[in-house]
Amino acid sequence: HFELCRAIRTLAVISWPNCKTAFRACMHGPRLKHVLVALMLPLIARGFRAPAFSPTPRRVPTVSGLSRSVALKAELSNGQDYVAGLVFDFETTSVNPQTTEVVQMAVVCANSKDSENPPSFVRFVMPEGEIEPGAESVHGLSKERLVAEGARPFSEVYAELRAWVDATFGPSRPIVWVAHNGDYFDVPILRRLTAPLSPPLPEHWKFLDTRPMAQQVVDGGKRNPYEKGAFTLGRLYGDATGGLEISGAHDALVDCKALVTIWRWLITQRAREKQEIQERRAEITEGEAVRRVFQAHLQGVCYGGEAVLKQAPRSAQKAPGGLKGRVRVEYKTTATVTRACIAPDAPLSELPGVGPQVEKKLEACLSWTRVEAVTGHFEVEFGRDVGAFKRFITLQLTSFTKGQPPPLRKMPAQVAAKKIADFCCESSLAK
Repeated sequence: HFELCRAIRTLAVISWPNCKTAFRACMHGPRLKHVLVALMLPLIARGFRAPAFSPTPRRVPTVSGLSRSVALKAELSNGQDYVAGLVFDFETTSVNPQTTEVVQMAVVCANSKDSENPPSFVRFVMPEGEIEPGAESVHGLSKERLVAEGARPFSEVYAELRAWVDATFGPSRPIVWVAHNGDYFDVPILRRLTAPLSPPLPEHWKFLDTRPMAQQVVDGGKRNPYEKGAFTLGRLYGDATGGLEISGAHDALVDCKALVTIWRWLITQRAREKQEIQERRAEITEGEAVRRVFQAHLQGVCYGGEAVLKQAPRSAQKAPGGLKGRVRVEYKTTATVTRACIAPDAPLSELPGVGPQVEKKLEACLSWTRVEAVTGHFEVEFGRDVGAFKRFITLQLTSFTKGQPPPLRKMPAQVAAKKIADFCCESSLAK
């Protein structure tokens, strides 16, 4: 049985599982002898010089000493590609995502078959500008330290990252990239810095933010999102590990490993609420059940059915309904939908930061009813000047004119203006 299947497999005629199926069909067929001879004829013609079959995993090309076995399976039994989950983090020169530069980047695989030593990538990056004193005091990376570490320009490091991803996971594998507070910091930075580079970000790279996920899951969705430090990386790591602290925080690789723990814990907690873990444990161990639930989450993000969580506008976060008032849950048929994917003729309520009050105020003050009116004003009237556009929107939202909706308080107006301006800036970069 095994020798025949191996012979057929070496001819690359049909896949290994189908070889076994074909053999079983032959054994139950009316003319077994003739079928076996027909299957063996190609091998006989080659003089039985077929190479020996080896079940060892294939190797990937060498990339700057990063060669290793393929980290994940090729595909699932349902025909879907096996989705990779990668956590990434940047240490930067400042806290402004529109102007900051990267000084360190790290990536860690969250669903590797080697959980003790998962594939990881970490590099120091040499910025063109100066590192702000406040940022340096947090991560401890100075220009002198970067020189000593052999830091290189972002374009070179990004090219090496792409090569590492292609070599480790394959050039076409769907990947879910996750960062904490990534919607407003890491992802806009990545899109801005890679926009002038080639090749562009692949379409099969999808991005998620763990912060809105945590707002939905932690404490049953009842933790106050405006409590200082409520959803920081350190506090969530303590929640996930029973009170442990991150040793060496604000190092990109350390933060990535901490976020891997947090991400898997969040998905596990959500699954326990839905009794998915208990149902799976009826047949397999809890560890295997957790692994399968996490992989199902990744498959759902890329192939549909997974909830895409975005932080809701402040005006909607006091609505009744518990966690549904704090986190906007959007089910999409495709993978993570970026802000740039919102249709130009969509209503203003589709924009981040726009709730019912902001929508009424902008419509009354500026006659804006569609997204294209906002982006057009940003590009034509303000020449993509983010700062000026934010100040303009803040002024409109806080203005008082008889017959118009009541003005917003300054802080909510500033938050809404920032989110709207960030959306417009990201949309223009995506084009």
